[in-house]
Amino acid sequence: TTMKNILRCSTKRPFADFLHERFFSPLGMHSTNLQPERARAKGLGDRIATGYVWDKNDQKYQGFQTPDCPEAQGAGSIITSVNDYIRWIKALMNHEDPITEEVYKGIIRSRSFENPDEKHLPPFTSPRAYGAGLGTFFYRGHKIVSHSGLVAGFGSWHFFLPDVKFGGVIFGNSGDGEPVASILGHELIDELLRVPEAERPDWNKLESGDNVNDPSEEDLRQQLCPGIKETQPQKMPLSAYTGRYWNPGYRGITVQTKNDKLFIDATDRSMGFTLTLDHIGEQTKYIAHFSDFWEGGDVPLMAEFRFDNDRTVKMGLQLEEEEGFQELIWFNRVIDDQTGKQSEFR
Repeated sequence: TTMKNILRCSTKRPFADFLHERFFSPLGMHSTNLQPERARAKGLGDRIATGYVWDKNDQKYQGFQTPDCPEAQGAGSIITSVNDYIRWIKALMNHEDPITEEVYKGIIRSRSFENPDEKHLPPFTSPRAYGAGLGTFFYRGHKIVSHSGLVAGFGSWHFFLPDVKFGGVIFGNSGDGEPVASILGHELIDELLRVPEAERPDWNKLESGDNVNDPSEEDLRQQLCPGIKETQPQKMPLSAYTGRYWNPGYRGITVQTKNDKLFIDATDRSMGFTLTLDHIGEQTKYIAHFSDFWEGGDVPLMAEFRFDNDRTVKMGLQLEEEEGFQELIWFNRVIDDQTGKQSEFR
């Protein structure tokens, strides 16, 4: 997303036009656009797949039309087809115009490791390195370039093996499509490499166990208040916490009260969510229950407030889910002065 803004400012052109002229048009990707609305404007609306999310209460999938997601531009929000997307993979794999060998090397050059501690690696698989929009890892000695995609209602995985010139693109129109696509892709790779069935990893089991090591609510309680046994009572009035908070990346968030609890309604953004906060201890430490706007759910996260006298001045939320990243994202309270002007408390 940062590079998108750099390109937009340096070229002084809409990012969607830049992508169309430099990539989509030269590669013949005529069904590909930035954002669903642009695809609909070109008469492709009837071809856009319906996204589905699982409704636990009704025990059935609910469909919806995928919305635009402007804040994800640069990192995603491209709507395409498998037939178009495989053209992109083919260009990467074979260094076809506009992807030169130099561009390709720059894209896949390792810049960081997704799992530097090498925990929970699949069999015969190296740690995954991340480049400029693509990840690389080795499986049974073969380099694999890949990336997954996951937003509400849709999931995908694409991959290719540069040394054998084989790749694939797998899409699904639910969030469950991402692990299914990964399973199918790994099965195809095993077929390609002629791995005997008895020696193949159980990809279904491995993908199904992706979240078994996620911290429980009790784990988070102990991180917030080590050694705590009983939740401490909320003594500070909830009005001391309510108000608007600001972070340059996540923008504005308003803390309010609902059913005698602190509550955050952040459904005003593309990747909307709500948070319901339960007090744990010290009048500052909370467990925030995350519920996705589309998919619902109840994911526990850490939350913390910092006070200046009897008013909060900062709020920290555990909005990043990367393994090993325990830092909170901090928001400054927004203060109204006597003229009505707003400023951040620092």
